[in-house]
Amino acid sequence: MWACVWAAAVVWAAAGVRTGEAACTMAEFPCRSKQCISLDRYCDGRRDCDDNSDEPSGCSPCNRTYYGRVGATYRLHIPRPRRGTLPHFCQLTFIASGDTYGDLVQLSIEKFTLGRFVSHTAAGCPDGYMQIEELSRPLNSGYWCGTAWGHNVFYSETSAITVMLRVFNLTEDNANANPGAFSPQDDVMLGLSYRFLRKERAVLRYGAPYSPTYRGEDVPNTFCDKEFENCDKKNCKVQSPNFPGMYPRNLTCHFHVRQTRVPDGKVALIRVRQRNPHLIYIKDRNAPHLSRERKLQVGTGCHVLHDYLVAYDGNNTREAVLATLCKGGAPLSGITSSGPDLLLVFHASPFDFPFQDSPRRRTFGFELDVEVEFVDRESTAYIREGAACNYTVSSRGQRSGYVQSPVHSLLPNTTCWWRLLAGSTEVVWLYFLHYRHVHHPEMPEPAHCSNTLTITDGDALSEQPPVP
Repeated sequence: MWACVWAAAVVWAAAGVRTGEAACTMAEFPCRSKQCISLDRYCDGRRDCDDNSDEPSGCSPCNRTYYGRVGATYRLHIPRPRRGTLPHFCQLTFIASGDTYGDLVQLSIEKFTLGRFVSHTAAGCPDGYMQIEELSRPLNSGYWCGTAWGHNVFYSETSAITVMLRVFNLTEDNANANPGAFSPQDDVMLGLSYRFLRKERAVLRYGAPYSPTYRGEDVPNTFCDKEFENCDKKNCKVQSPNFPGMYPRNLTCHFHVRQTRVPDGKVALIRVRQRNPHLIYIKDRNAPHLSRERKLQVGTGCHVLHDYLVAYDGNNTREAVLATLCKGGAPLSGITSSGPDLLLVFHASPFDFPFQDSPRRRTFGFELDVEVEFVDRESTAYIREGAACNYTVSSRGQRSGYVQSPVHSLLPNTTCWWRLLAGSTEVVWLYFLHYRHVHHPEMPEPAHCSNTLTITDGDALSEQPPVP
């Protein structure tokens, strides 16, 4: 008898409806029939309350605040507005209020059809758009429109999210205007599921309890700028905003990594890398589903109208560009500065449509591991600031030693010279302890050997070419 009653209660609660004398919680709607239903069941087109008080005439799921319990999944379907109601505005607020009601919000876009997407840069959403705003963060003027593709998930950085939908015009078919889009099969403008998560369970973003991730310090009065300092003693990771979910649009994020504690006689070099190909993906084109290529693009392979990441060899954007990255699905072997500062700048276009090019991919944006390497100040392992990559070793001051190529990233068309000078009665004995030509998977295969080592018998720098 008890088993039967308990089973029936579990099924009833799982359906999002419960009865009893206890008051409804903040995650429930109180029916006039003394029942409690989950908030997503209000105005969902179905009778959940016995007295139908959850479906009043003219009701809407818009302009409401939603709470929920950790471990449960809730769903909302926002219908397309009618022509007579334009312009149309719909606001959905999701709040994780702590404890059993979670710390973070997860939104999964299951259906999305909102006007046409026509451009990444200017007037890209002429018929309407979706924006996402977070508590205590400035409103970011970035927009989504068109038709969604694939599995799209947004994870909040704070405890509250507001989704805003604005519709100016209704279109019958978006397929021709939006690459990769499908014609709407029903009247649903936005279909999403939402969950509330505990922060300690978000290990992909924050790390495990025994090895927490240091995500940098927020720069005041900015949306996403971060400062990282002395990562030799921290588990530093540079992450795109809202990682591992969709990042907001219309972003320019500056991530400054610097090392201030340096041992005597050493120079600090900063390196970022990612060995896991699933933790770096930056959108680079309109229709990512048309190609299954998994390759990190660098340099001119990245279109400046889309999303990309730039690495500067220093602490500002006037320094030399070490690399420009986009796309992903492949490891990043490493980008290394020539000194104690490295600046990463992430750009995201103002307009886009929600996309996910692979059903197996569950992360958006990027996460880069930060490493600090200390090299001898008097070594050839780095190029001194303002100097050329030229080194001279004379037998008058040093009879033996080591010659090492720079361990940091070099700019294209860089040539390094090592002059080993001996007396007239001496010879130079050179042997290799280590020689390795690294293939970087993110680089295209060269038609010929692009990086070479040439050994010349004689002082090629001082010898004059013969007169023809």
